[in-house]
Amino acid sequence: MLTASVKLKALDVELPKTETQILQTTEADPITINLIAKEPYWALQGQSFKTWDSFTVALLKQVKDGPTQPVVIGADKDASVEQMFKLLAFLQQHEIKATQLLMEDNA
Repeated sequence: MLTASVKLKALDVELPKTETQILQTTEADPITINLIAKEPYWALQGQSFKTWDSFTVALLKQVKDGPTQPVVIGADKDASVEQMFKLLAFLQQHEIKATQLLMEDNA
């Protein structure tokens, strides 16, 4: 789990393009997805889910309830690449765009 005392690296992931010079910023709290190294692998807003199905149902509901909220993925540095790909494939399938991918700093 990511904590406040951990240094994080942020990687932008497919940000939307605009024709205008000025972008409006949103004050909405982000939908935070955590990818954990050990089972259960997924958490949403800090709450872990025992199964992939229960996690995806909760995620879809959260996105539907807050369609303007940015989505941020926080990954444990030891998290499985396979689980990350599974998550990214699900997000792509449901056209959910992640605005940032956060990782723990090794330093």
